[in-house]
Amino acid sequence: MKTARLLVFAIFFIFTSSAMAATWYVKTDGSDTNGGTSWTDAFATIQKAIDSASDGDEIWVAKGTYTLSSQINVNKAVGIYGGFNGTESQRNQRDWQANKTIVDGNNSVRCFYITAGATLDGFNITKGHTQENGGGIYNNSIPNPPLIRNCNIYNNTAHRGGGIRNESTHTSIINCNIHSNTAVLDGGGIGNGNSAPKIINSNIFNNIAEDGGGIKNTLSSPTITNCNIYNNTATHSGGGIYNTSSSHSTITNTIIWANSNDQIYNYHSTITVTYSDIEGGYTGTGNIDEDPKFVDPANGDFHLQPNSPCINKGNNNAPALPPTDFEGDPRIIDGIVDIGADEFKSLVASVSVPAMNVYGLILFIIFTASSSLFYIRRRLSL
Repeated sequence: MKTARLLVFAIFFIFTSSAMAATWYVKTDGSDTNGGTSWTDAFATIQKAIDSASDGDEIWVAKGTYTLSSQINVNKAVGIYGGFNGTESQRNQRDWQANKTIVDGNNSVRCFYITAGATLDGFNITKGHTQENGGGIYNNSIPNPPLIRNCNIYNNTAHRGGGIRNESTHTSIINCNIHSNTAVLDGGGIGNGNSAPKIINSNIFNNIAEDGGGIKNTLSSPTITNCNIYNNTATHSGGGIYNTSSSHSTITNTIIWANSNDQIYNYHSTITVTYSDIEGGYTGTGNIDEDPKFVDPANGDFHLQPNSPCINKGNNNAPALPPTDFEGDPRIIDGIVDIGADEFKSLVASVSVPAMNVYGLILFIIFTASSSLFYIRRRLSL
C-alpha cells in the first residue's frame, strides 16, 4: 500500500511539474502591459518576459529588432528562443535563420547579463558595449552551465570578452558565429576566466584584442571541437588563442588559420591540439599545416572546397563531438569526420542534357545548375 502511494505521488509530481512550465511571448509590436501568454497578447521586451517567468519556462521571441536602453538580466533558468515568425504553436516550427531576431545594445549597453543556467538560442546579438566584461554576453558565476546556441554575436565591445565573457562558469557555446567584436584588453571573441566552456561547431573570426584576438583563457580549461578560428587580430600576442595562468585547452578537429601575432600563444599554460589544421604547424597527433581552402572566408563562408585537405582528417572520438555540423547536417560523412565547423558534402545533381556537341573526338556538354554554369569536357573513345 505504501509503495502504491509513493507511485501515485511520483506520477502526480511529474505531471504537475510539467504543467507548471509556461511559455511567454515577445513581439516588437507587443506591450509590457499585456499578459504575455500568447502571440496576440505578447510582451514588448525580453526583460518583461524574464521577470514574469519561472525556472523551466520558455520565452519565445518573434523576429525583429529589440533595441536596448539597459542590459537584459537573465537570472532564471529559462529557455529564451528567437527566430519565430509570430504564429507558431510549436518551437520546432520556427526558422531562426530566416526570422532574424536582433538584440541591439545601441553601442551603449551590454546585451545579456546571465547569472543562471539559461538557454539562449536563435539570436543576433550586436552593438553591445560595456567598459567592463562581456559586450554581447556576460556569463557570471553560474553553477549550472548556460547554453548559447545558434547565435550570431558581432560588433560588440568590452574591456574583456568583446563577444562573450565567461567568468567562473562552464558555458556551452554551440553552432555560433562570433565575429567582428573588440576587447580593449583580451578575448576579442571570447574571454574565459576560471571557466571550462565547451565551444563546438562555431566560427570565431575577425575579432580584435590586445591579447587573444579570438579567445583568451585565464585559469581556464576550454574544450574546443570542430571550430574555425580565423583572421583574428592581437596587437600583442595570441591572435587565435592566448592561454595564461595555468590554463589548459583541449583542441580537436579545429582550423586555426590567418590570425595575426601567433596562432596559439601559451604563457605558463598547457595545450593539447590534435587532428587540427594549424597555420605554421603544431605538435600533436593528426595535425596538419595546409591551407584549409574555405569557399569564401572574407564573407564568412567557411564551407570546405572539394580539394580541402581538412576533409576526412578529423578524429571520430573527439571530446564533445557533435552529432551534426554547423548547419545541422550529419557530422560524419564517408566514415571520417572533417576538420572545421562544417562537414563537406559533395553535390550530386541530376540534369537533363538538351544537346551535345561533338568536335573531333572531344565531347562538350554544357548545362546550368542553380545559378552556376558548368562545363563537362570528355574525350571520346571511338
